[in-house]
Amino acid sequence: MVKVDFKKEYRELYGASARPGLVRVPEGLYLTIQGQGDPNSPPFGRAVEALYGVAYGIKMWPKTHPVDEHWFDYVMAPMEGVWDTADGKPYDHRHKEDLRWRLLILQPAFLTRALFELVREERAQKKKDHLMEEVDLIRFEEGLCGQILHRGPYDDEPATLELLERFLRLQGLQADRSRHHEIYLSDPRKTAPERLKTILRLPVSSDTEGPRG
Repeated sequence: MVKVDFKKEYRELYGASARPGLVRVPEGLYLTIQGQGDPNSPPFGRAVEALYGVAYGIKMWPKTHPVDEHWFDYVMAPMEGVWDTADGKPYDHRHKEDLRWRLLILQPAFLTRALFELVREERAQKKKDHLMEEVDLIRFEEGLCGQILHRGPYDDEPATLELLERFLRLQGLQADRSRHHEIYLSDPRKTAPERLKTILRLPVSSDTEGPRG
């Protein structure tokens, strides 16, 4: 059976280039966990482990449990992060302790809340990781966004975000700089900082008009 690859199914969402552009992000079903503080700190790392623990539990469920005809095999979608700050100011990499984050992994549409809760409970007990109980299943829709591919360390993202914001202004749009969205195409454990690839998104403020024709 051919696996569904979300990055290929939704090329407009995961195929950003170094040239800024516009994308409309539809509603999707996501696993999520949220918190606050420096992403280099142990609590963030444990949150990532808990999120992936539940995500892999869902993906591997048919190995040990019966599933219905709606189930299909799939390639795990990349992790994403929506970032803002406690005071609502634009992101400043010098003050990571002020960051608030929501981590996300896109899920297949067949996933029901009942199955999610069953997997989460089983995985939390098996792995003895109570943080998995904080993982949730939500529907998330971002709407119109500016999007660009950032290459390099995460701390260099502000310059790329500024480039994206200038692009949006030229389109007659205003970025909502109270938060930004990152999609991690590279594994930082296996990739040198200068070779990291991260899609960056800025949502368009709801009080601005659509792009000029």
